[in-house]
Amino acid sequence: MMMKRWLRTEALLLALCLLACAFFLPGAAAMETGDEIFRTADGGTVSLSELLEDRKMVLITVFATWCGQCRVDFPVLQTVYEAWKDEAAVVAVSGDRTDTGETLREYAVSMGLTFPFVAGGDSSLPDELRVTAYPTTFVIDRFGQVALRLVGALPDSAALARLFSSFCSEDYTGSVFPEGLPSAAAQAAGGTDGRLTDCLTQTAGVSFSSGGRSWEWPFVPDEAGYAVSTNGGEAGSSSVLYARVNAAEDRVLSWQFSVSSEPLYDALTVQLDGETVRVYSGETGTRTDALFLTAGAHEIIFSYQKDGFGDEGDDRAAVGSFSLLGGQDAQTALAALPVHPWAETASLAAVNEGTREFSVSDPQGMLARVYGPVRVFVTAGETAALKMTLGKETDPWAACVLFSDGREPVPALSCEAEDGYLLKAPVNPEESFMQASVCEIYPNAQRTLCSALIFPDSETMEAFFAYLNGAYGADITWREELPSADAEENP
Repeated sequence: MMMKRWLRTEALLLALCLLACAFFLPGAAAMETGDEIFRTADGGTVSLSELLEDRKMVLITVFATWCGQCRVDFPVLQTVYEAWKDEAAVVAVSGDRTDTGETLREYAVSMGLTFPFVAGGDSSLPDELRVTAYPTTFVIDRFGQVALRLVGALPDSAALARLFSSFCSEDYTGSVFPEGLPSAAAQAAGGTDGRLTDCLTQTAGVSFSSGGRSWEWPFVPDEAGYAVSTNGGEAGSSSVLYARVNAAEDRVLSWQFSVSSEPLYDALTVQLDGETVRVYSGETGTRTDALFLTAGAHEIIFSYQKDGFGDEGDDRAAVGSFSLLGGQDAQTALAALPVHPWAETASLAAVNEGTREFSVSDPQGMLARVYGPVRVFVTAGETAALKMTLGKETDPWAACVLFSDGREPVPALSCEAEDGYLLKAPVNPEESFMQASVCEIYPNAQRTLCSALIFPDSETMEAFFAYLNGAYGADITWREELPSADAEENP
């Protein structure tokens, strides 16, 4: 399963193109771009604000002229762009600083591409958006927000046209968008809003609706009193349930849920007034959750979102038994929620004997751009024991460790210990290094919180950094840290 997310590469490609980058988190922090001004390869300039004055979206694809997949994608993008250019703009930004304006002009002419190109080095956008793989495509919506990020190949022209249609539609609000591209068609909700409210709650001031937009699959009521997602088996789709609450004073909203899905990548997310506050994935069983609500009107969105790949379990989510609580009942509901270990920040530390840590100075930030906050270890054994901590802002349901060799991800909750999370990372001496990254994974986003590079010996580590210094003008230096006083032996 992990090969669909990670590329197994040699050391250089892994360092420069690894997909475990800091993806934009929709809902949790709607990201707004600055008024980026592009100097195009034909000598002109164009800004995002100018493009959005009379268009409803801007698609920015970050590429390189040597990228084979980019060359395959561009003719498809050109075809769709021609059909939508009155309502949408496309800008191609090279992430390779060796791609000059002249190189890009020749490239565009040779392929019959008519949208503007921006030379490598003439835009800071690839660095600002943490692009580490080509192609990476962004959609800036009419509100100036980065509303979608796609890593890898673009889809066929029909699916790409659905993307343009969705962002250019009159009913686009920017509140929720499915992971990846819109599915071909969603089932009609069938006028179930009244039945949903009757089924899910007997509490005044709480109402429900579902399937209001063309790309949204509905939640439908079942005989057990739950609302159940309907998009099972539909790649890149979302079932969406809206709960609207009017609280006369501070209250707690309580509900039950169950999820049976592909772990980590298909998930039920919960947004409170536009902010992602919960992520449930894998096999949860039936559980109870609750949120504190201040007095006033609130919108809570439950969205079962699927990626474009595999299906596991029953491939469905269900929610029900909603109650709006006050007084002692509210306190009891909040006190019953599980408490997970947390620290001030997320980190990975090697704790087994024989593992040495190296302090790395990287003034140009090359490693940080690819890996986020990173620690470097050399281990003498075949396994590195890692202690993982999560910051209190991290949802442990959404946290996991990803490995660079394509093995299965390790969910944080599967290795919970008293004061953190403990796991073992096998190290293959035949590989240049193992990367372990603590990530928050959402169906349409991924954020790297911290990483560890684990080398089988110091010679391999030194050769790796020396190569980056020589080939890419980096100025990486390193020194061994003193042993930690609280290191644990073979946990």
